[in-house]
Amino acid sequence: YGVEIAAFRPKMRVWCEKTNSCKFTDYEAEMLYMLIRENKPQKVFEMAPNLGFSSHWILHALHLNDNTSVLHSFDIHSNSVKFMDPDFKSRWVFTLGDYAKLFDDGKLDMESYDFLFIDALHEETFARGYCK
Repeated sequence: YGVEIAAFRPKMRVWCEKTNSCKFTDYEAEMLYMLIRENKPQKVFEMAPNLGFSSHWILHALHLNDNTSVLHSFDIHSNSVKFMDPDFKSRWVFTLGDYAKLFDDGKLDMESYDFLFIDALHEETFARGYCK
C-alpha cells in the first residue's frame, strides 16, 4: 500500500494546513489506512472524528476497497462536516450526538459494525465506557 499512501499523503498535508488540525500522526493514519485496506470492512464505526483527518484516510481506503462500504462517524460537534471532501460524502454518514447516550438509548447497534475506530477522549474513565 506504499504507493497509495505516498500518493494520498500530499493531499492530506494540504488538508492539514487548511484546517490547522492534524493531531493524528502520519504513522497512525497510514497504519489505520492499511488495516482498512487489508480487512475490507463494509461498515466502519468512528467515534470523535473532530475535523475529519482520520475520516479522510478511512474513506480513501474504503473507496479503493469497493463501491459499497460506508463510514459512520459520531461526534458531539459537527466540525468535521464542513471539512469533508465532497468526493467522500456519498460514503460517509455523520451523526451529531453523544455516542454513549445513543448506545444507552438503544439507538446504536455496535454488533452491526465490522471495524471500530475510537479516537475520543483519551482518559481511563472514558475508556471504561467502551472497554470490558
